[in-house]
Amino acid sequence: MTGALWFVRNSQLHADLHLPTIEEVLQRYASRYKRRLRCHPNTRAIILLDVSQDTRRLKRHHPLDSA
Repeated sequence: MTGALWFVRNSQLHADLHLPTIEEVLQRYASRYKRRLRCHPNTRAIILLDVSQDTRRLKRHHPLDSA
């Protein structure tokens, strides 16, 4: 799409084209989701923010961790 050579790093393409990385996009959507969920009138929806009881394996990250 950009005509960049194969050895040009993705980080350089993101910087030159002013594009966010996938991680940045996920963080933005997770923080937006978390903000909306805090103000939700349904108390069961608010309980979704409590991830202390979740069992995580293999060091996987939850999207809300980065928000």
